[in-house]
Amino acid sequence: MLRWKKISKDEAVNTNWGYDLLVFGAGELDDMCILPYRLIVRDVISNNIITAINSCYRIEEIQKKLKRINFKGNVHVFKTFKVKFELENRGKTDANDIEIKVMVKHDKIEWQEAFKSNAKIDLSAEQISTVLF
Repeated sequence: MLRWKKISKDEAVNTNWGYDLLVFGAGELDDMCILPYRLIVRDVISNNIITAINSCYRIEEIQKKLKRINFKGNVHVFKTFKVKFELENRGKTDANDIEIKVMVKHDKIEWQEAFKSNAKIDLSAEQISTVLF
């Protein structure tokens, strides 16, 4: 998962995020956490992302930005994640027609396809390919 924001554990615990926070340890002994997502806002009617709102992490930030741009409709707020896969062919022969399919499950919702590669990937021996989604 790509990192969107690095914060202290104190900030993570003491900030009113407006939702259940999801953080990971930074992997260091410096009392830091990583937010692996940012919030995006979609118009309820069109389902389009409201692009006038840049990276936000708290619901209060979104409310202020919606007021600033004078948005009058209803919105849905989503966490957006970016995942990076590094595929490495450690073998001595070529690997052909590789495809990536990512399934996700949240709470009581059934498994859903979140990503499927559009093209097949071919990797020569000891070659690495990176895929972001």
